[in-house]
Amino acid sequence: MARQAPTTAKGYYFSLSVFHAAVCFAVALSAGLFYWMRNSGEQSDMHEDLIGTFTILVPLVIAGAIVGTIFLFNTRIIKIREMSDLPQKLAAYRSLVIMRMAIVEMSAIMTLVAYFLTAQMLFLMSGLAVLFYMIYLRPSAARVKEDLALDYQDQESLDNPDYRLDQ
Repeated sequence: MARQAPTTAKGYYFSLSVFHAAVCFAVALSAGLFYWMRNSGEQSDMHEDLIGTFTILVPLVIAGAIVGTIFLFNTRIIKIREMSDLPQKLAAYRSLVIMRMAIVEMSAIMTLVAYFLTAQMLFLMSGLAVLFYMIYLRPSAARVKEDLALDYQDQESLDNPDYRLDQ
């Protein structure tokens, strides 16, 4: 089995940034693809019978995803802050960020599918609003430190880009 290269603080932030960018890009690409398919004649049939259902379902899914991820994040971050080992905190935080982004992404994709099926611009705009929320959730170095409420020593360690997290 091949050995994994040691993870540094710089590598940790880079992996979070790449993951975040990929998820946001996937939603933006989906929005663009659905818009193009809907307006290029590729998909001409409109499911008008679904408009009423999606008009109720889409806001509920978006609100549920946002409120649910806020609740999930706030309850899990308390447990993560109690951990004493910095690498364990960062690994748990990365998992939490992945869960939060996956749930919010699911609501964006569902909203975009509603647009694709019904051709209602309200659903496309709702999907783009969720995308902007996802962009707002970008896990920066400052946000990681703030969310984890790191002490001075741990903050200093993470400020060193060459700090190895596998120590």
